[in-house]
Amino acid sequence: MEETVFVSHSFGTIDVMEFSPHSGNVTTTSVLATTDESALQFFNNVVIGAINTPRSVIPENDRTG
Repeated sequence: MEETVFVSHSFGTIDVMEFSPHSGNVTTTSVLATTDESALQFFNNVVIGAINTPRSVIPENDRTG
């Protein structure tokens, strides 16, 4: 992730990470109105983001101890 590289170059190592996903306006719907596409969009924004964020930091933390 480019953002992680920028932060580590600007401020040094990343020791603490907090993940709060927010990708603009989040529209909620009832279960009956939820589509596969809307559920997948939410999944990609929140779950995949929660996976990718630490994946971008952990390798450097492992290298530096």
